[in-house]
Order: sequence, then structure tokens, then C-alpha cells
Amino acid sequence: MAIQLKLLVPCLCIILLPSIIFFSHAKEGSCPGSEQERSNYIMKDSDGVLLVGEDSGLVQMPLDKLPDANANSTRVLSTINPMVELCRRRPDGLGVDESSFNVTIFMRNQTTPEGNSIFSLLILHDDALDFQQVNDSLPLAKQLLSVSSIGYALNLSNLTYRSGSVSDRDVYAAIGMLQANSVGVDIIIYPAASNYSVWIDYHRDGRLSVYVDVDGKPKPASAVAEAQFEIGSVVSPTSPFVHFGLLSTLEQRLRGVHFSATVDSLPDYPVKGGFLTKRVTLLSSILGSVATAAMVAVSVMCYFNSRYRRWHKELNQLAKSMERLPGMPTKVEFADINKATSNFHDSMKLGGGGFGTVYRCTLPAAASKTEWPMDVAVKRFTREVQNRRYGDFLAEVSIINRLRHKNIVPLVGWSYNKGEPLLIFEYMTNGSLDQHLFPDGSRNGGSSNGRRRTGAAIRRWATRYEIVRDIAIGLHYVHHEYEPMVLHRDIKASNVMLDSSFRARLGDFGLACTVAVNRNSATGVAGTWGYIAPEYAICGKATRQTDIYALGVLILELVTGKRALDDDHVVNSDDMHITDWVWRLHREGRLSECVDAAVLAAASEDEEEQMGAGEDAARLLLLGLACSNPNPSDRPTMPDVVQVIVKSVPPPEVPRQKPSFVWPPPGGWASDDDSTCSSMMSDVDRSRDEQQVSLGQPMQQGRTTGRYASFQIQGAQERVTGRHASFQLQHSV
Repeated sequence: MAIQLKLLVPCLCIILLPSIIFFSHAKEGSCPGSEQERSNYIMKDSDGVLLVGEDSGLVQMPLDKLPDANANSTRVLSTINPMVELCRRRPDGLGVDESSFNVTIFMRNQTTPEGNSIFSLLILHDDALDFQQVNDSLPLAKQLLSVSSIGYALNLSNLTYRSGSVSDRDVYAAIGMLQANSVGVDIIIYPAASNYSVWIDYHRDGRLSVYVDVDGKPKPASAVAEAQFEIGSVVSPTSPFVHFGLLSTLEQRLRGVHFSATVDSLPDYPVKGGFLTKRVTLLSSILGSVATAAMVAVSVMCYFNSRYRRWHKELNQLAKSMERLPGMPTKVEFADINKATSNFHDSMKLGGGGFGTVYRCTLPAAASKTEWPMDVAVKRFTREVQNRRYGDFLAEVSIINRLRHKNIVPLVGWSYNKGEPLLIFEYMTNGSLDQHLFPDGSRNGGSSNGRRRTGAAIRRWATRYEIVRDIAIGLHYVHHEYEPMVLHRDIKASNVMLDSSFRARLGDFGLACTVAVNRNSATGVAGTWGYIAPEYAICGKATRQTDIYALGVLILELVTGKRALDDDHVVNSDDMHITDWVWRLHREGRLSECVDAAVLAAASEDEEEQMGAGEDAARLLLLGLACSNPNPSDRPTMPDVVQVIVKSVPPPEVPRQKPSFVWPPPGGWASDDDSTCSSMMSDVDRSRDEQQVSLGQPMQQGRTTGRYASFQIQGAQERVTGRHASFQLQHSV
């Protein structure tokens, strides 16, 4: 290593020097001439505001001329003048420079009623406020007045939202697109505070971060929310300017708002000069190239040296953390894994998700520290946010390592290589349940690689019934038999693994969390659209009941052979979610028609199978509907579920009509802290003490095509689109 680094310096000089000299001869002015500066923009009271009205559109008015009546419900749009340039094409035509920016919003002397604080940052395309007549502003005004069906101030498309906590207050941030290539960032703070500050930072690499403080302190070190966002969706070299706008109530604006933006200046390129300028440029390039080559060599040497020390330190820290775990898992050498997976070749890949990629391999006996070679599945954490890898890794291993049950996928060991942690599980011969259940590959956030398994076992009713039994017993174990209680938070077909005998085991505890003995819920929405209980989507509180809802959806999938969300094969638009379809047939007295045709065809030749596919299918369908009841208090407990499956008790009584989702529940919400729930619902209708929300279906989001979910709130229907099927907004507490 030392010899290679010594040779690196002259080699770099030889390589870099001629190329830089040639570059200097060939083209001038290809690099920015001076160090980048920053420009400041501040909102002025003298600029006035735009009064937002559904019938009047956007009307420019002086701040002191606005009516005081209904100030708490009147929305106004405050803008920073002049417009800001965020991108510019380079003179050589080979690229576009973009600006990073920081927006600061200080709210002062605000009222603190029971409720929340809501306001929005708008990044508006340059012609979004260019109205030839008042009617031209009506579409934008109506959109600024519309309310999202999930509690935010704006009804945004391509929605990405995050949540966090600051000083005992819940903070929600939603990022999405408005009309005319404009962007909205919704901020909700609950409970409301008298003084609070928000910083929204955008970096040109495509990262948008939100920082919040409610006590007038400086900007915190950690962001409460981060999301991927490309400013190229708003600006282009032919239309590079934007308006920064703040959408708030008139009362918020009058009480005291400081709204400013700091924008990186776009680089200035030197103007081509005469003969002397060319000579000076050439000489500077030659001298600079020599210094640059030397600096690069030293930097590379320091980089490799520091990187090696960092990896070594991280490995030691990780090993110590693993040693502190009960029943410490076995450490497997990375070299053995790398060899067994053929350097992680694609042919060894089983699938992947948001937290990592899974590979199959056979470890030799010496590597697995067993008597025989072992088939294993290696989970390689490849999350883009590197500083979260160890948190994800330790969170999963601390839970799965202590679980010992025949219906839980067992952990074999762990490994580490150059900043990448790996988990090693026992290999399940028959893969995941979704590969067998659905004929066209996995969706809804599944991890299948698309290979279809067509064995006859999954077409047998007895096999499907045993799979339901195994899943329920495994979930009962983590809910009631193990302490502290574990919430899986992502129960779905792709997370159920099948061994060589088609016995089912719960896997992928990457989103799971433990709950202390004196608590019954965990904060932070995580899971897959289609399996998320309605109260979970509103409240962000995971409980046993939210896992049971997902189990109910999975039971219906197993009996019917249909996905939770399958709008590609739905005739009736009211049947977008599997629970809607099964409940409709139950109401019409046609519940038997829900059974998978493949099961019925296989059972036609076996009298015992035929009886099971009749009576037992009805038992499971009723159980699945009971578990997926929109109201958590009406769902059975896991002991009740297991008793129904093992036929100790009759199936549950299920109403013919699907119940409406009532929130807040009449008997109160059995959560450790219902403040989040109250804040989310208070924005739906502040004039009522209780809301009834009819849930048409849980939301689904595809990776390439935007799918939708329908929530009905007092007869109004909103559609919400998105990008990712599986998500996590906040680590559980």
C-alpha cells in the first residue's frame, strides 16, 4: 500500500499535466471565474400581499387595507420581490448550472389555541403570477384554497411527506406539485406555538431539508424531514426564474412574519481576452496543474488512509454493539460471503426493497461455523442515506436476533465490509408467498424478482389454510408471547417466507419496532399502501390493531388470489381495495364467489379439499373482514384470531354492510398520546367535534405509475398520487 501511494504522485503529475495544458490551449472560460457568492432576498411589508379568494382569484392589496374580519380563515399569499434566477445554461452549451437556496420563515407573536399551525412555502414558476386579467388567476386560487384529504393545507400531486418531533411538538412536512410546474411545501406544527422558525434548504444535488424550532433558537443541526426533489421540475434554461411565496392565514401574516431567502449566485464565466490574456491564462493553467496534481496525490493518500481507519473503527464499534445483544449472532467473514455469492452476481439475487438487496448463496461449514454447508439468504444494506445504514441494521438485528419461533425466519449471522453491514438468514427454499400467489410477479412493495413459481402446492386449499395458521401463530408470538412486544408494521405476502414444506414464516423485520411494557403504541408511519389501517394513516400510531388490519388484508389475498390493490383488473370502481370487493359480495350473499378459481379447480377432484374450500374458506373470509374492519375497536385480538383459525370458536359475526370509518372513535383512542390524531383531524373540519370518514381504500403508490386511493370525507372525494409503494416516515420510538 505504501509503495503504491509513493508511485501515485509522479503518475498523477504525468497524467494530469498534459491534459490540463491541452485543455487550456483548446478552450478558455470553461470554468467559473470567481468564488461563488450568495444573494439575499427579504419580504417587505410595503410589497403588499395577494388576497386568495375562490371567486375573486388572486388580488394584490396593501397589507394595511385588508379586512380584519375572518382573519383566521382568510388566506393570503406573500411573495419575495424580485423574482429569483435558479438556473443558467453554461456558455459552452455543455450543461446547466443550478443554484442551491435557503428559505427562512420566522413566525412571531402567534396565537396558541388548541390546534395546529399550518402554512406553506410555494416555489412558483415565473409566469404563475403573470395574469392578464383576474379570471386567469382563478385556477391557482382554487388550488391554494383546496384542502388535502390527509390533513395538509394544499392538495398536492406527486406527494411525498415526512414527520418528526421537535420540543414535544409533532411536525409534518409534505412536498408536492401544484399546477403550472410549481411546487408546494406544507408545514404543520402541533400543538401550535407562539413563536416558531422554519428553515427549508435545497441543495443542487437534489436534496430538500426542513428544519424546525419552536423556541426562537438558532437553526438546529438535524433536519426534521428530508426528501429528494429536483428543481428542474420548476425551472429550465429557457425559463429560469421563480417566485418564492408564503401561503398563510391573514392573522398569521398580521401578527408577525419574517420571510427571507438566500440563494447561491450562479457562476460568472470570464470573457475571452486578447493575446496577453491567453498567455496569462496558459501560464496560470500550467502552474495550477502542477500544484493540483501534487494536492490530488496528497489528498488521495490521506483519503485512503482515513477511509481505512474509519472502516476499521466502524467495524470495531459494530462488533461491540453486536456483542452486547442477547445471544450474540455469529459473525461471518465477508470474504466467504463474497466468494459464495460470486461477488454478489445478479444471478444470485433473490430480490430487493427500500432497505437492501437479498442474495442466495451456500456457505461452507467452516464459514457458517456448523457441521455442514448451509444455504442462506444474505441481506445487503444498500440504502442511499449512508448514515442511516447502521441504524436500520442494528434496529432489525436487535429484534430478529431475540425471536425464537418456528414461524419466524431465523437469523444465522452478520458481516461487514467497507461501510456495508450484512445480515444472514436461513434460506427459505420456496421463496416468498407473493411469488406463488400472484401470477405476474410481486407488487405493493414486494421483493420478488419477478420469477413465477407454479407448484401445485399453493393451489391446494389445505396448504393455504396452513399458511394462514402459521402467519397468525407467528404474529401472536411477537404480540403476546415475547417481551417487549414487537410490532411488525409491514405484514404482506412478500414478507411471508415459505420453507421446503410450505410452512410459512414471518420475515423482513426491517420496519418492526419494540414497544415498552407500559405502552401500547409506537410513533411513525411505516409499511405498504393497501395494508395500512385507516387510523394508522391519520394518526401515525402503530398498535397491535394496525398489524391485525394488515393480517386481515393478507388473509383475504390468500383466499381470493387477488392483490390488496389491483386496479388493473377491477371492473367496478368501488372495488379498488380487496376489502371493498369482498364486503360487497358478502352484502349480496355471494361470499363463496370470492374463493380463488385455482383453488376451486384443484379441489374439484378431491372431496375433502372441496369441503375445505367451502366451509373453511367462508370462515377465513369472515375472519379477514373482521380483522380489516375500518374501526380498530371492532377488530378481533390475536388470541381471538388464532382460536377462529384452529376452529376452537365459530367464525366472527360480520355485518353485511361495510362499516364507516369513524374518527375519533366514540369510546376514545387507545393510544399513548392522541395529540397527533387530534391535530390531523382538526384541519378536516374545525367546526365539528367528531368526523366520520368513509374509507374507500388504502393508498397505493407504484414505482413507475402513480396509483391512487380514495378517501371520502363528508361526501368529498380526493385522489392522492405518489411514487413509492413502501415507505418509512420516522423511526419508531
